[in-house]
Amino acid sequence: MNISTSNLKKSLVQLLQRFHILLFAIIILGALTIAIYLLNRILVTSDQSNGYVSQSSSNTFDNATIHRLNQLRTMDDPSTPLNLSTGRLNPFVEQ
Repeated sequence: MNISTSNLKKSLVQLLQRFHILLFAIIILGALTIAIYLLNRILVTSDQSNGYVSQSSSNTFDNATIHRLNQLRTMDDPSTPLNLSTGRLNPFVEQ
């Protein structure tokens, strides 16, 4: 058996030529698996509060927002009829 660098190089090139698509797919799937694992680890560790206390303690609406919400109509309120024009209006005609 003759072991030389040229024979090893030829066998490696033949191996890469034969299985290049399979090796490419394995490398891509491995990279995606690592990326998903790292993103999952970031999301899991970001749920932990680590003693952080929010500076904002305002959990209430201001009075203007409450007033606007009270002015909204409910489904029980009578609706006003729509004012539809009698025909199409040409936007290029001066009136």
